[in-house]
Amino acid sequence: MQKEKEVTGIYISGHPLDDFELEIKNYTNTTFDDMERFKDSEVTVACMVTSVNKRVDKNGRPWAIVVFEDLESTMELAFFSKDYNNYLAFLETGNRLLLKGMYRPSFRDRTTYELSVNQMEFMQDVLEKYGRNITELAKARKIDPVIGRDEEVRSITRILSRKTKP
Repeated sequence: MQKEKEVTGIYISGHPLDDFELEIKNYTNTTFDDMERFKDSEVTVACMVTSVNKRVDKNGRPWAIVVFEDLESTMELAFFSKDYNNYLAFLETGNRLLLKGMYRPSFRDRTTYELSVNQMEFMQDVLEKYGRNITELAKARKIDPVIGRDEEVRSITRILSRKTKP
């Protein structure tokens, strides 16, 4: 799919994040384009890494400029020292990620906002990690997954939508 985008400028056979429709619907709260609505708030966005430019500062410390793409747009973020080391395993082209962080004023220019990432997860792990709560809740409430228990299923869905978002 990445070659499709490189050659044509678009994904012909579908966006690489299309495989994660359920995760995006249930575990994100914004896109890069819509992030302005979340100033000074916590955001969670599904994206993929489209480029990584690794560098070294004048003191020999590694850092990187990374371009992330969601279903609508892109965002460029820089990762320095501790953040670079913490997220290095995630910062590979093609990785599909769930980013969680604060959308807050930039340290360099307080009049502009930037995403400060405080958690990354591989998209393929999101449903397993957060979906586990569904099973635990059902066991705790002694809910039998029998057809006709629609109200209990709706109740679980309401509870989980409040408690399991990353």
